[in-house]
Amino acid sequence: MVGDNRDITNVEKMHYLKTCLTGDAARLVTNLKVDENTFSIAWKTLISRYENKRVLISAQLDRLFRLKPMKTKSAQELNTIIATVTESLGALEALDCSTSSWDPLVIYLIARLLDAYTREAWEVELGPSTSFPTWKKFEEFIIGYSRAWESLASASNQPGKEKRFSYSHNKSDTKSRSLVAVASSSKDGSECRVCKSSHFISNCPTYLAQPFEDRKRTVLKLKLCFNCLGNHIVSRCQSTRRCRKCGSKHHTSLHRDTKSEEKSVAKTNSNNSLDHFSSSLAQKPITLLATCQVRIQTRDGDFVTARALLDPGSELSFILESLVQRLRLVRKAATIPLLGIGGTCSGRTKGSVDIVLHSLLDVNDSYSLQAYILPRLTCEIPSFIVIDTSWTHLNDLPLADINFGKPGPIHIIIGADHYGQIIKPELRKGRSFSPIEQLTLFGWAISGPVSHGIREIQGGSYHCHVDHDLQNLLTNFWKQEDIPKTVEKSLSSDEADRETQFCSNSFLEIRTVDT
Repeated sequence: MVGDNRDITNVEKMHYLKTCLTGDAARLVTNLKVDENTFSIAWKTLISRYENKRVLISAQLDRLFRLKPMKTKSAQELNTIIATVTESLGALEALDCSTSSWDPLVIYLIARLLDAYTREAWEVELGPSTSFPTWKKFEEFIIGYSRAWESLASASNQPGKEKRFSYSHNKSDTKSRSLVAVASSSKDGSECRVCKSSHFISNCPTYLAQPFEDRKRTVLKLKLCFNCLGNHIVSRCQSTRRCRKCGSKHHTSLHRDTKSEEKSVAKTNSNNSLDHFSSSLAQKPITLLATCQVRIQTRDGDFVTARALLDPGSELSFILESLVQRLRLVRKAATIPLLGIGGTCSGRTKGSVDIVLHSLLDVNDSYSLQAYILPRLTCEIPSFIVIDTSWTHLNDLPLADINFGKPGPIHIIIGADHYGQIIKPELRKGRSFSPIEQLTLFGWAISGPVSHGIREIQGGSYHCHVDHDLQNLLTNFWKQEDIPKTVEKSLSSDEADRETQFCSNSFLEIRTVDT
């Protein structure tokens, strides 16, 4: 914070404070001069006026209980509801109001705001389960449905125009309402072209259960967009979404991970459409890196949750430039060349900032450090979703990162310059090929190899059918796209004489016509 920065004078602090305030807050300090003695007075005035936890908590509860029910089947309304709930719960946690046991209350409250179609889909999602779901599961369900509706809107004839379904409570109009719903479904193309059910192809169990090559062949056969699976070619796709695994311009269901596959072909018969081969897919263990979630205070006094990577192999600590801009932190000049593996230069820092990391588990735990600014830190960590319920030594542990097994961005790297002050002596180990747990200032951090991941595939023998017609079609397509090559043929002496005589006669005839 600027108020705790000793490198800035009180005059500068007062100037920064006045430029950041607006409305009633600005009017409270309007009559105060900018000098060495007025900053502390202005700060105390603002604290006494606005630091009222009872009022702040009541304001967040009002936001939750004043949410309006959905009027139509709209992705925008779904996103608004989820964003409001997430922001309010985060603000309540920042105000030391624990919401860890609020899942049943919040889910009951939000489920009543959903339209009839989404409520029915939520009940189907729960299935025969008798236990009450968690807020995380409910949030993932709502986000998934919102993305599906956005994909349907982009695949329609009018890109960006969302299809809305109204629900009437008048029983006398049931017949007309049913006819409109059927017509809209047909027009939007919401009928799955694989199994003919009423869902988008990206949610089709039949399509998702197919191997990669079959899914690719299905998309080619149906002439769908490789990026969003809509009814258009990829060059005309207006969707800004990309593959969630590699960021390339193709749908996540069409992502192929070639690194984990080691194939050995035993026998191939090119004259027969049935090929027999043995495929041994290596079980590549996933390695977890120690991550933790922290809170950082902005210049406006709000708290932002960030994800930090504990990296004792780094000499310095780093922070993402976009996070610095969001926090509106004051930069210091610091241009340091960075060396990567093999001594290769990987760029320079863009300054440094002083930050205070607060624990999400205990508001009294915090740590100050200097971090150097970089425009990019790492890719998403971990690279794949990690699912394993056999780690009994993780039970009842307050984790530093509750989403340790879910791919996500890294905003901060805590290097060896501060690693020793972050970790604590307590350490837990499990069975072989299971991660270890290291107690840190922010909770238990998990790292090490894991035996199971969503990308781990067992080896086996397969009997596959090769579609040679499709292969020949693609081959002919690329042949047409190739530039034809001119083949030079050497002429015999007689052919050369005849060609020379023909050129001479043609030249004389042309000159005669011209004259």
